[in-house]
Amino acid sequence: MRNAQHPGLRNAVRALDAVMLGLTWAAVYALRHEAVDIWRAMGLDLFAAKVLQDELKLTNHLYALPAVLGSWIFGISYVGGYDDLHRTRGNQAIGRALQGAAAGVSILLLGLFTFKQIPLISRSVFIPFTLLSVPAVLFNRWLVVRWLQDRHRRGLNVQNMLIVGTAAKALPLLKTLESNPRWGIRVLGVVHPDDYADSEVSGPLIRSWAG
Repeated sequence: MRNAQHPGLRNAVRALDAVMLGLTWAAVYALRHEAVDIWRAMGLDLFAAKVLQDELKLTNHLYALPAVLGSWIFGISYVGGYDDLHRTRGNQAIGRALQGAAAGVSILLLGLFTFKQIPLISRSVFIPFTLLSVPAVLFNRWLVVRWLQDRHRRGLNVQNMLIVGTAAKALPLLKTLESNPRWGIRVLGVVHPDDYADSEVSGPLIRSWAG
């Protein structure tokens, strides 16, 4: 079922993640910059110097942004974060978001270390961004799932299925699919080796035919 998902949907969600992560990166940078100004205005230069001792150069963080986005998108893809979106449960989405963030951190740090660019990114930007990237991705998943479920309820973008097997064995699967319309699967019928019986199995559109 994973491979049945249209590749265009994956690309669209990747683009949505890139936009959300880019906005998160910009927001963290701006908040960190404002925090330094506030602390200095309050006479807390010593505290700010100890906690925020790394430099905050806008150009560095703009140059680093494509690498950050590429690392996160690749990491999320690697852990299957763009597969089977409309059938992903909440705990699966959380797990994939966490794994994707961990993979993104590893890929980015490896690249920065390899090219000796570790000082390029402020730690006080990188660490909060890493933490906030998880809820940012989860928010995107919530939006996408809600959109897909709404389309499935209206009969759009559904996948037609023909089940092969006896009616008795197919019935549990039929009930599962009927109770989860958000999956976007519409069963057209059941093909079984029993004697021909054009009888209704479950629902007006689900009928069984002899093979």
